[in-house]
Amino acid sequence: MKGGLYKETEAVLSRMSEVGVPRNRDSINGLIEGFRQGGQFEEAIRAYVEMEKVRCDPDERTLEAVLSVYCFAGLVVESMEQFQEIKHWEYYPVSCATV
Repeated sequence: MKGGLYKETEAVLSRMSEVGVPRNRDSINGLIEGFRQGGQFEEAIRAYVEMEKVRCDPDERTLEAVLSVYCFAGLVVESMEQFQEIKHWEYYPVSCATV
């Protein structure tokens, strides 16, 4: 998703849903990671919230990316809350050591 193609990527994922292809963990993880790498932290968090709405369970990759987003965005309280949620999933991402 380099080169500012975030909106186009979102549009493709939206069209997938329109034609009956559901979003899955991999497609949403790709969005979260792409937004994170591009510094678009708010959009990354929105993608994670979308994942929860469609009842798609996160995996280690998801949780590490989301925790990283909160950390890079300087959202310390939210980062700690996310860490508590990660404990619920019994995943312990490497990046948690820096929290």
